[in-house]
Amino acid sequence: MNISIRRMSADDVPAVSRLMSSCYLFLAKEEGFSDCELEQLLDTRCSAQYVRESSRRFDRYVGELDERIVGVVAVQESDVAELWVLPERHREGLGTALFQKGEQLIADAGHRILTVRTTGYAAPFYEAMGAHVVGRKRCDRGPLKGRDLTYLEKRLLGLSD
Repeated sequence: MNISIRRMSADDVPAVSRLMSSCYLFLAKEEGFSDCELEQLLDTRCSAQYVRESSRRFDRYVGELDERIVGVVAVQESDVAELWVLPERHREGLGTALFQKGEQLIADAGHRILTVRTTGYAAPFYEAMGAHVVGRKRCDRGPLKGRDLTYLEKRLLGLSD
């Protein structure tokens, strides 16, 4: 399998919006999100408007297979702000490739520590990527307000101390 990773373009917004919707639908089942939480996530975090507007803050890249967007990674400073892979493509190495892209972007920007947070489902994946749990905190805003988030960090190698 040969995944192509490139910077997201404005033309990719609808496909990324659909991809994120698929991922949140999957995650809702895995995490037991309420109908209200899921509706808010789909209406806010998956809308084309959100993808377009958040791309001004995030450095967002898409992963493609056979010219179809199957994943996305978004970086903001030292944080992997988003990493999504179509649920039917899990465990094929796409998440690893996208995480490594995010890691490269963060290291290239001069950061020594990569941070990421998750509702919990993806924590084992991030740990397999070398990140370590540094804490848990209750989300205080947005569609997941009141849910626990797992915070992870990874020290980036190859940077001078």
